[in-house]
Amino acid sequence: MQQFLIDLSLTDETGMTAEVTPFLNSLYHSSDSYSYSNIFHQTGQGKTSDAELMLDNSLFGLPQGSAFTQIGADNTFQSAPAILGETFGYTSAVFHGNVGSFWDRDNVYKSFDYDYFFDADSSYTLTDENSVEYGLKDKLFFQESAQYLEQLPQPFYAKFITVSNHFPFPEDEMNNTFTLDTGDETIDGYFNTVHYADEALAEFFQYMKDAGLYDNTLFVLYGDTSVFPVPATKRWRRSSEPIRICGVPMTMP
Repeated sequence: MQQFLIDLSLTDETGMTAEVTPFLNSLYHSSDSYSYSNIFHQTGQGKTSDAELMLDNSLFGLPQGSAFTQIGADNTFQSAPAILGETFGYTSAVFHGNVGSFWDRDNVYKSFDYDYFFDADSSYTLTDENSVEYGLKDKLFFQESAQYLEQLPQPFYAKFITVSNHFPFPEDEMNNTFTLDTGDETIDGYFNTVHYADEALAEFFQYMKDAGLYDNTLFVLYGDTSVFPVPATKRWRRSSEPIRICGVPMTMP
């Protein structure tokens, strides 16, 4: 996701006008939130795994390939979950609706000293109906993760890796709010999957409130892979520069 989505409203082919990310807009404008727009793309060929390496260890990825798959399982890291656990007694966990072998996470997380890894091999059942190319759909992912999150000893450090707003942005009956016809299915799908991801986050935050976990939780949201340019048209132009959209899952540690 990118900054241009904040406060962006679209009018679709039916004449309906709506905010693309109403929940993220509310977070952005909240006095309880901080937002950082002056950032630099720092992931390499490791993409999502490079972002996780930086998040948990303050380390850059490799010049070529993925640090996770090449050296991640053979090293001991001074990682955030390890430090929080050893120093402050935090329980640590990762939730991801895909198989654990993707980016060799099932081995690398042991080197990071994570206590638990909830993945499609152990905790979620993937079907054609409930998943997209990279795993469980966001709303279902958060809903099914709740049973595991509630059982974690507190305090905890938990990371959720979501996938619905990931290239190629597939649309279905769950994420087709906007009836768009830009001439590019990728762009049409991007806005609908962004909107769906926004709704999923809103539902998750409400769950955290209902479960009594919200008030003592610090939420961090970030996009984790590189952007790619899309030729700007007058219809979608927000400035003199071409629109760049980021096909990334929203990750919530």
